[in-house]
Amino acid sequence: MRQVSLAEVPEMIGTELADAGAKRPATDEERANADVLQRMLHAIATGCFDELRALLAPDVTFELAAPARFPWVRRAAGPDAVTEAVAHNFSTVRDQMPHPLAMIVRDDTVMIMARETGRLAESGEAYEVLLAQQFTFRDGRLALFRSVSADHGPP
Repeated sequence: MRQVSLAEVPEMIGTELADAGAKRPATDEERANADVLQRMLHAIATGCFDELRALLAPDVTFELAAPARFPWVRRAAGPDAVTEAVAHNFSTVRDQMPHPLAMIVRDDTVMIMARETGRLAESGEAYEVLLAQQFTFRDGRLALFRSVSADHGPP
């Protein structure tokens, strides 16, 4: 996988899912969940947070662990609070360049491992993190999001 802009991540997910099909064909549920994830990431990348909210389960849970220098909301529950947390968190970074390293789609869950570079919006300080993200779906909507990020220098 190559480093891409945030706006290119949804397309990359579709490509990776198609490539993974050579090893084990994706189920209808897995394809549907990957599609919802693509739509979510597109909504975030384009700032269409109402579209994101519509893709969240009524009892969605959001939790993340990240270095303290990131001024992020780390926990939220419910579509409104999760949407607000995501919008806030993305507003605190600039020039994001994710580099997906691996993706696993299995049943109701998509797991992504990535490296990301960018800048903190307030200070302009450059960052590079290694992150793991879990997206769990129910009835065609995101029910659980977990993310763990750690500072990480160049490979």
